[in-house]
Amino acid sequence: MAPGMATPHDALLAASPSGRASGRASGRTSGRGNRVLKLQDGASSLEYSITGRCGVDDPVIFLLHGVLPTPRFANALALSWYFCGLRQPESLPYKLIVLTRRGYGRSSDVPDRRAWSYRQFAEELIALADAEHAESFIVVGHSSGGPCALACAAHFPHRVAACGLLASDAPYPAPDGEYIDPLACIPPDALPAACGRCCPDGLYNDFGVERRPYSFSVAQVDCPTLLLVGRLDWAVGTRPTRWLAERIRHATLQIVTCAEHVGVTYSSAILEPFLRELVALAKPPRAAAATSAGAAMSQPARQRASPAVMRAPSPATMRRRPRA
Repeated sequence: MAPGMATPHDALLAASPSGRASGRASGRTSGRGNRVLKLQDGASSLEYSITGRCGVDDPVIFLLHGVLPTPRFANALALSWYFCGLRQPESLPYKLIVLTRRGYGRSSDVPDRRAWSYRQFAEELIALADAEHAESFIVVGHSSGGPCALACAAHFPHRVAACGLLASDAPYPAPDGEYIDPLACIPPDALPAACGRCCPDGLYNDFGVERRPYSFSVAQVDCPTLLLVGRLDWAVGTRPTRWLAERIRHATLQIVTCAEHVGVTYSSAILEPFLRELVALAKPPRAAAATSAGAAMSQPARQRASPAVMRAPSPATMRRRPRA
């Protein structure tokens, strides 16, 4: 989609004259628009937007964007363009909460970039869930938002009913040394040159936290997890998603034949069925934890094909490349 092109969400954003809310989040179970949550320190805030049908019994889904490489995009609420595969979001039977992550848009930057961790992100998302009275919820992350979603599932298994990963990043490098993301080759001080312009603070936060040891192990994720990646993904390829699917206990892996990195969020034929299946997979997180509490190790990911999805080779049969 070309920059500046109107999306079906622009009317939703225009409905809020100021473009943001002030003060604490209201915690209402209905009502759409842009809001700001003041965090416990009193100095930081998180910008987010709510859409969907927002019925009392509708599942709550958090949507987490990936890297926003330019200030022009970073200063626009992610919902207006990032997840534009949701063509008529206000009619969907969910309460969709799109968070602008730290350092992007009107969300405050992190206080200490070198100390920022995925656990801190997860704790702040839980604070937002509490403000919106969401005891149980689904979390979906795209690209650099993927590890953020996994952190919520790993650190707060009693709250997360299901986790969705769209072309997600994986550890740089993997703990076993098998996988190194190509983006890891870009040092932080080269980011402006790589992006061709000034970078938002959030981009530096992402590149920093993704290169440090995670605050959790991927094997800790115990909720139903749906992973999807395009076969034509130019940013991370399919290998990170396969790597994650092998290590997450209740994983379902989908590889879309004709989609690339951002295409999985722009296509309604991909994104809307993805959310429907994720809701169908979700179960109360306490039940999910009890079901798998006795499992000693991760099971191979379950493969599922659809008309737009190719069946991937079973992770159990994939040959591992020898280390250099």
